[in-house]
Amino acid sequence: MLKMADLVICSYPYVLCPFLGTYEGFKDTAMLTVVKGAGSMAEYAHASLVPWILGIYKRWMTATDSGVGTPRKVVCADAIDPAIVQATFGDHVSPQLVDFGARYVLHLAGGVQCDLRAKTKTLLVWRLFSIFPGLDAMAMNTILSGFQNAPPPPWKVELMQDTIEFTYKDLQDASAILQVPWDWALVSFMEFLALGIPLILPNRDYMHSLITTVYWSRLANRSVWSLSWKRRFLQLVPEDWEAFELGASNKSLKMTETTNYAHGGSMLDHVAYWWQHTEYAKQRMVKTFDSLSHLYTVLNHLDPKIICERLHW
Repeated sequence: MLKMADLVICSYPYVLCPFLGTYEGFKDTAMLTVVKGAGSMAEYAHASLVPWILGIYKRWMTATDSGVGTPRKVVCADAIDPAIVQATFGDHVSPQLVDFGARYVLHLAGGVQCDLRAKTKTLLVWRLFSIFPGLDAMAMNTILSGFQNAPPPPWKVELMQDTIEFTYKDLQDASAILQVPWDWALVSFMEFLALGIPLILPNRDYMHSLITTVYWSRLANRSVWSLSWKRRFLQLVPEDWEAFELGASNKSLKMTETTNYAHGGSMLDHVAYWWQHTEYAKQRMVKTFDSLSHLYTVLNHLDPKIICERLHW
């Protein structure tokens, strides 16, 4: 069946794409590789194959002649991916970014329904157990639930737990979603924006500190870290970057526990560098807060319907 195709679209796991793209039987077939998570391009590959795999990707991203009879095109789907690719292969590589629009949710949820944003003031707190250790997540959920008893205008607070199943239509009941990201890019983040649901995130200083805490915590006990912090922000965890061949032109990718950083003098500075390339930092209309009192103010001044409409202008 593959040999009959005019175009092969290859994606995760990305280690398969170089094998397909260099297979003699596909030499006359065009291939598009969509990378969403550039830090995982060599995931699952044996260490001996990593240089070859990344070498193929570099050739496809830099050369007009991919080395085969038909084009081999690689595009990135997350805002942070081009920055990771350039740090890996050098600044002369400029991969095309094709935004992940999550258009499928419009069909699954019945389209953008901005009128529903104003129907009831419901704040959906999104899966805090996905990022925080259990007791911390429980405490935060309890505190945030207390917003329901705050002075008017009242907000209904619903907690989305990891174990709760939902449909995309269920999301239409939310006036806004509070999310604390647990990776450098999240599919759910883009899905919420596609539906026109206002997003509220902790501000960048808090996220810089949180990610730095996650990374430093792994040094004490990797097993305990995996259980408590759930291996979050794994794509750029320092010791998991052995897949990247780091030359003199791209040392910026390797994060170590020394003070010799290309983008600052500390782990916090380096995290801040990568954060600016994320969808969270780039997307317009995303609200942020720096404290619980600030969050209360943000909610009091939030107009979910207007934000929904502006997201789709």
